[in-house]
Amino acid sequence: MSQEKWIYTFTLEQDVKIEKTEAAKDENGADIKITKTVTEKRPFTFSLKKPNRRIIEEADIFYAAKVGEYLKAGLLSKNLIAKRYENDGGELSENSKNAYEKSLRELFQLKTEEEKLNQKIKEENKEEDKKALESLLDQIANVREIITEFEIEKNALYENSAESKAFTKQIFWLVLYLTYYNKGSGENFEPYFIGKDFEEKYNDYEKKEEELQDTVFFSSLTTRLSFALSFWLNSTGKIQSEDIQKAMDSLS
Repeated sequence: MSQEKWIYTFTLEQDVKIEKTEAAKDENGADIKITKTVTEKRPFTFSLKKPNRRIIEEADIFYAAKVGEYLKAGLLSKNLIAKRYENDGGELSENSKNAYEKSLRELFQLKTEEEKLNQKIKEENKEEDKKALESLLDQIANVREIITEFEIEKNALYENSAESKAFTKQIFWLVLYLTYYNKGSGENFEPYFIGKDFEEKYNDYEKKEEELQDTVFFSSLTTRLSFALSFWLNSTGKIQSEDIQKAMDSLS
């Protein structure tokens, strides 16, 4: 499976009902077969596909339409909320703001070092440089987690804005279009939510939510998908599936 094709890949176990036939004997000692329905946990692999330009454009149109709907419904825009916070001293405390800006500067410096190391490895291909790059990438991941926490703190102030509500809906739209799964072994992934447009995919989402007896599985699945997409969209620079998993683990 090409890593360039996917944003995030993970495996979840789901309770599935299957029929099992066992050999037994009846009361007269004759051989018989008994079929029982049993519940077993089976692993399913899910992947979020990297969106192409058409999907991104359609998602942006969906977002813009939702912003308009929420503004008409009376929700405030981020700009209006920001103006109100300005009168109260800003979005973050002074200490948080300084720490956030320090983390951004640190990330810029680390990314500059990463570019230099990558170039050096390309030219000289030394093992010590490769090990140094691995350590550097861990530092970058840690700093990104800190920045993400600050972003979450800032975004919490705007969670009831028209743009924030619309972004949540846009994430849901993307989840419906970008979620693929593999029912068995191999690399054959297929769309998890079925339908030719948003309405049909949304109906399939509701159908799965209602029919799946393993509600913990579906809740865990949709939470992971939404978090991964949000993290990917909000992150600066190129991130890997492992970066998303680290961020997810840090919140659990």
